[in-house]
Amino acid sequence: MHRILAAVVAVSWLVPGAAMADPATVTVPIAPAPIPDARSLSQINPTAGPAMPPKSALKPTRTAGARATVAASAQQRETTALNDLAAAGYGQFRDLHEVGHDYQATVDDPRGTYTVTVDPDSGRITPPSAAADRETRALNLLADRGYVQVNAILPAGTDFVAWVTQDGRVRTVTVDPDSGRIMRGD
Repeated sequence: MHRILAAVVAVSWLVPGAAMADPATVTVPIAPAPIPDARSLSQINPTAGPAMPPKSALKPTRTAGARATVAASAQQRETTALNDLAAAGYGQFRDLHEVGHDYQATVDDPRGTYTVTVDPDSGRITPPSAAADRETRALNLLADRGYVQVNAILPAGTDFVAWVTQDGRVRTVTVDPDSGRIMRGD
């Protein structure tokens, strides 16, 4: 039994080893390339580029190939817009569609649903964040009502809670940026 096992192991190593062995090499003589002389090398212009094609060759043609290139370009711009949205942290967006030269998408945020516009060429997203817009409105409301020293502001549901210093005391106020209402918490 041990001999049979040893024979099977030896054959299993022999067959793949033979298959992996180097095949017989065949050499084909290749004539050496001529060595250029110094005079022919001095005639090469190292700053010359490729010849410019005539302007008629540079005009776009209206063929199916050109339309496919435009379609691929539009698809590439849409992919860029999707990537820009994902990179900016918009995790829940839908209904991406082209509007003129830009794209618009609907963003579902815990604080609401809103539309953003994406320029795939520059990567600019307008508005950058609906939450930031609401927070800016809340800060502007606080400043309009005389709360100019805002220590911190945090979202609280659909409102914002701000810690402000007024008359040397820290106070808590709640701001609803949609209605413009400010409520003191202390």
